[in-house]
Amino acid sequence: KGNQEMKKRLENSLGIFGESKDIKKGEGFTLIEFLIVFLIFTILIILILSGFRSFQAQTGLDKNIQSSTQLLRLARNYAISSKNNQPHSVHIENGQIVLFEGTTYTAASTSNQGINLTNGVAIDQINLNPTSSTTEIIFEKTTGTTANDGYIRLSQTNDPSQNQLIYIEPSG
Repeated sequence: KGNQEMKKRLENSLGIFGESKDIKKGEGFTLIEFLIVFLIFTILIILILSGFRSFQAQTGLDKNIQSSTQLLRLARNYAISSKNNQPHSVHIENGQIVLFEGTTYTAASTSNQGINLTNGVAIDQINLNPTSSTTEIIFEKTTGTTANDGYIRLSQTNDPSQNQLIYIEPSG
């Protein structure tokens, strides 16, 4: 009697061929529905990640502009205060900006203070007086003025249209 009752329960819940009687046809997800939902989520994730990368690149550019501007201000302040009785200058080359004492840049000098631009940011244009090949800004002792006015343009390496300028005025 116990076996027959168990068999009947099993047949009622699974049906004769193992089909569940509780699940009606047409319920659940088809493969196409699953693929459509998966595709939508994939597109959303791609859009979110690309937006994040763009934000990250812009943030990197902003940070490099701030660091470069601070270094220029520091060089001018050192010149105004006549630190070590010297004018102070900034040397610009691709990938780095270096503060140095005096008017002649020496890469090996231990008194140099520099910043390296982070990955994804480059100096793509230097336009300083007196010539287009000028790569140094010399701040005069006590006044902080410069004859090397102009601008420096930093840009994102993966999108050069995303750029910012640092202006250097004759007054420093």
